Amino acid sequence: MDEKTIRLFAGIAAPDSWQERVARLQDSLRPTLRSRVAWVRPEISHLTLRFLGNVDSGQVPQVRKALESVRFEPFELRAGEAGFFVSRRNMRTIWLGMECGRREFGVLGRAVSTALEPLGFALPGGRLTPHLTLGRVRQDEGDDWNALRGMVRTDEWEPFIVDRFVLWQSDLGADGPAYTPLLTVQSGAGGSD
Repeated sequence: MDEKTIRLFAGIAAPDSWQERVARLQDSLRPTLRSRVAWVRPEISHLTLRFLGNVDSGQVPQVRKALESVRFEPFELRAGEAGFFVSRRNMRTIWLGMECGRREFGVLGRAVSTALEPLGFALPGGRLTPHLTLGRVRQDEGDDWNALRGMVRTDEWEPFIVDRFVLWQSDLGADGPAYTPLLTVQSGAGGSD
């Protein structure tokens, strides 16, 4: 990455209770898989609203201002079943979908993208799938992914109220990404911390 750019994304942080459940879920799935999986560290669990990619550091104040203008009402998210992103018949990503709050998440994601569009960030195509990434499959060894889906139980996960989203700087490293919050936008009147 160029010294004058920083990698940014906007998202919703998973609450502490979900981070603990992610850790337990990953621990239960790990021994059942032959595939090599890079598990996401539970403490950085989040749901991405918009990935901006590498952004010129001089544009960060405009990004912050645009996101501060986003208004939304609090809404509830409830964990659902496991899902997967597949590439050329190979498993790429294992994630946890949302059972409740999908529509509101989509509305917030569109509001974030619309606020960023005047800055040159094209509106994304397709539907936004709210998900919490559990792991990225580095080498698919033909595991029974449908059986894995059946092993994921989220009925004991408490729902949480989304009342803020965060603009994060993402720095990639050998031990995985490190996220630094640059802005927190509150629900209701908007604004930032």
